[in-house]
Amino acid sequence: GCFPAGAALPGSHSRFYGTCSRWLATRMKAGDVVLAKTRPSPLHLPEKDVPVIMIGSGAGVAPFRGIWEELRRGKQAAPAALFFGCRHPEQDWLFKEEMSNAVKLTNTGCGALSKMQVGPKRPLSCLFTAFSRPGDGKESKYVQHRLKEQSVSVKHWVEKMSGSVFICGSSAMGNAVLDTLAEILEGGRETVDSLRKDGRIVAEMWG
Repeated sequence: GCFPAGAALPGSHSRFYGTCSRWLATRMKAGDVVLAKTRPSPLHLPEKDVPVIMIGSGAGVAPFRGIWEELRRGKQAAPAALFFGCRHPEQDWLFKEEMSNAVKLTNTGCGALSKMQVGPKRPLSCLFTAFSRPGDGKESKYVQHRLKEQSVSVKHWVEKMSGSVFICGSSAMGNAVLDTLAEILEGGRETVDSLRKDGRIVAEMWG
């Protein structure tokens, strides 16, 4: 495998050690041939300065790191919102610190502080989190629930400001989000299908 001899290998209980990566790391031998293919990601910033709505669960948030870093370096002024979901906020929240540091200081209670740029640019206008197994008797939430709660903003960003929606995660999550968008947007499923054809709703789903 790719690990040197004697290296400690992650156990089967390791949370983020996948089937493919385990095979590459432990069963490949020198001289083995791996057939692989790459393809460009459809998840990229629109050319125009329009709102960007990112919706991801679990590892599905990973591609959005590149988007908010690009926003950090760019001059876009339109809102950028991230909806992120996972099971438990203390056990499964990937990129928690990085994500939190990317959100604008708008809810500090101090107008002067919210306008002040402290450190690197914060590209996310807002972050909405949903935890399906939060524990302590707290209510279970999924990203589609948070999306529905923000329906007024989502509708305005998409219909009035020509915003784009990016979805990344499991098929169950992605389809639930598409159903919720059909409830929010004027024209329902027909509008969602049309926006997908136009590239303004992009869904990367698996499983």
